[in-house]
Amino acid sequence: MKQRDDMIQQLSDNLKATTENRDTLQSEYSIQAQQLAQQVHTLQLQLQQVMFHFVSFLVTCNDTCNFRHSAYLLQRVGNDIDQ
Repeated sequence: MKQRDDMIQQLSDNLKATTENRDTLQSEYSIQAQQLAQQVHTLQLQLQQVMFHFVSFLVTCNDTCNFRHSAYLLQRVGNDIDQ
């Protein structure tokens, strides 16, 4: 009887430790997911800025570059971003 009670106690302790470990890991993963989401958002903003500067460059370049080529490049970059 004592052996059975000891085994139940050990199993209960192991379950408690495992549950606490799971909760800790879930909390850490949640924090990491939030950080990654923020990094993705920051990269999206940076990409928008780069696109703005690229479009500005194309407009400036229009006087010396072929307009069709500039439009093609712009379309191509836009398609790459959508993918």
